[in-house]
Amino acid sequence: MTKPLTVLFFGPPGAGKTTQFTMLTSILQEKGESVLPFSWSNVRDSFMEEDDGYIHKRLKELHVAGERLPLFFSTSLWGPALMKEFSGTEQLLVNGLPRHEVEAQMFDSLLDLYKRDSVDVLNFTLSGEAATERLKIRSREDDNDSGIQERLKWYQAETLPLLNFFNKSSRYRVHDVDVSGDSEEIHSRIKEVLGL
Repeated sequence: MTKPLTVLFFGPPGAGKTTQFTMLTSILQEKGESVLPFSWSNVRDSFMEEDDGYIHKRLKELHVAGERLPLFFSTSLWGPALMKEFSGTEQLLVNGLPRHEVEAQMFDSLLDLYKRDSVDVLNFTLSGEAATERLKIRSREDDNDSGIQERLKWYQAETLPLLNFFNKSSRYRVHDVDVSGDSEEIHSRIKEVLGL
C-alpha cells in the first residue's frame, strides 16, 4: 500500500499557494482519494468571526495591519483543530503553516505522532516585487501597502529560514516550484513533482 501524501505549501504571500492548494485537493478527490485539506487561514478566520470580545478585536487589528499574530494564538489553535480533523489515513495537504521555527518544531512533533515520515514541501519561488503586485491585485482587507510590506518583511525574516529546518531533516523533501505562468502551468509542475 502506498503511503498517503503529506504536502506543505510554502512560499511568500501572493505566490498563489491557496489556488494550487485548492486545485490539488480537487484532483485528489476526483481520483477518489481521502483528503484532508488543512488551511491555517480558515482556522484563523473562523475563530476571529466567532465573537466580538477583546481578543477577537485585537487579532483583527493585527491581521488588517499585516502584523504577525502571536505564536501562542496560532499554535494553540491549529494544533487542536488539526488533531480533531485528521485521522492519520488521509492525504494531508497543509496551507499556511508552519511559518516560524517554533511552529515547525510543533508541527514536526505532530507528524511523529501520526507516523508521517515523508513530507513534500512545495516551495513557491517568486520575487518580492512580483508578490507585491499580486497582493495589490488581490485586494483583500489586509492587502494595503503597509500591510503588504510588513508581511513580506516578516516572511523574509522568520518564515523563509524554515527552508534550512526542512533541508536538515530527512523527513522533508523540498521542491522548488516556479510559479510564473498561469495556474494550469503551475499545477502541471506540481503534479510532476509529486508524481501524480
